[in-house]
Amino acid sequence: MITHAQTSNFGEIASLREVFLEAKKLRRARCPAYVLLVEDDPLTRHVVVGTLGESNALITEENAQNAVTSYLLHAPDVVFLDIGLPDSDGFTVLDQIMAIDPDAFVVMFSGHKDLCTIDKALKNGAKGFVSKPFKREALHNYIKGSSVHHHKYCI
Repeated sequence: MITHAQTSNFGEIASLREVFLEAKKLRRARCPAYVLLVEDDPLTRHVVVGTLGESNALITEENAQNAVTSYLLHAPDVVFLDIGLPDSDGFTVLDQIMAIDPDAFVVMFSGHKDLCTIDKALKNGAKGFVSKPFKREALHNYIKGSSVHHHKYCI
């Protein structure tokens, strides 16, 4: 599991552009899948780490600023992104990630599963939505879907 304690301002992302482009080039060939989990709730993080940590390279972040920085550093295959974060909301992070990488595979996490929230997530570029509490199979299915999306086939 990779964790970054360092914070950065959203405005500093331009300085990581070259790093991101290199990481994105490597994305298609690397196995296991790189999964970025952006979740401020410790219990949910623990459950997801237990569910996905053994078979994936898991990167965890607890806030919006670190999420964008981690995305730039690692170009993950899939992002599981909580909507409610302490320093911003997940929709702002989603917009940032999609502006950086239109090929991003982002799945929104939320305890609120109303149709307006789901519709907004999908219209803003998310590839899916997982309501809490989630089923393990849903997370694994999205990881498989991200591999197909990125034309990546790990053995």
